[in-house]
Amino acid sequence: MLKNLKAGQQFGPYRIAFGDSVSDAYKDATGDEDEPNGFQGTVHPLQLDAYVLSQLIAELGIVEDRIETVHAGQQMTVHRPVSAGTEITATALLKSFSNRRGTLWAIFETEFADADGDTVAESSSTIILMP
Repeated sequence: MLKNLKAGQQFGPYRIAFGDSVSDAYKDATGDEDEPNGFQGTVHPLQLDAYVLSQLIAELGIVEDRIETVHAGQQMTVHRPVSAGTEITATALLKSFSNRRGTLWAIFETEFADADGDTVAESSSTIILMP
């Protein structure tokens, strides 16, 4: 699969809806419930991105092929909070893909939209793959 990747390739859409218990479990695991706003009643924005990255990892066969992977960078812009239970659709775009001396660098840009199609968040993630 990795040999066929090209910049501009789209992944998804991924449907996401985290209930209160899943959202709270993520906040407990990361310790982010201690932040000033605590994300009470909302999904932590990074939980949305983590879900999409896990879907990309599965779709690309990274685990099955035992490819060493580093999540090297992440940026996220949040336009508005997402209430627990709200259905979000995420679409990822492979913005760039390069081979640097046998190490593959991939930058994925993801848009998260609500049921009305309004963008609630955007992210950019850099992944380094060492097949």
